[in-house]
Amino acid sequence: MFDVNLEYDGVQICSIEVKDISIIQQWLLSEVTSEDIAEAPSYEELKERFLEYYLSENEFFIKLLKENELLGILKGRVEFKNPNEVWINSIVLNKKYRGMGIGSTILEALLNYFHSSFGIKNFFSSICAHNEAGMKFLLKNKFKLLRIAKNCSVTDSGYEDIIIFNREK
Repeated sequence: MFDVNLEYDGVQICSIEVKDISIIQQWLLSEVTSEDIAEAPSYEELKERFLEYYLSENEFFIKLLKENELLGILKGRVEFKNPNEVWINSIVLNKKYRGMGIGSTILEALLNYFHSSFGIKNFFSSICAHNEAGMKFLLKNKFKLLRIAKNCSVTDSGYEDIIIFNREK
């Protein structure tokens, strides 16, 4: 696991621990709509994702807390190569805090952390083509469209494009 522990603007940005899994699973269930409930990970699936992160040297799985309230979660990985890169795989922010700039502030703090602590200048994110809100969020945060991987994600309804964004610091 790639451990992250920082605080920015009153928000704790820190690695998820095994004791957090049930809290996060319940929080995720409260965040999805009734149509998306089938897509919410079960406790077992979330624990499996946690173990994958925990056993990997380069993955991070972060909880975002303010005054002990869970604001969101973030998952990604660091790739140490020439040049080093960070991939943001998933960001989920509490519905009541969306559109207030908190997600952008946290993302910027995390990118600054990787840049100042490890000299990382290259940041990437990949999202499904149907995720318009995610694309809007990344574009607002200075990510640029890098490429589209056609029909590369398998869904219940067929194949879907994956859109890859990048940002340099």
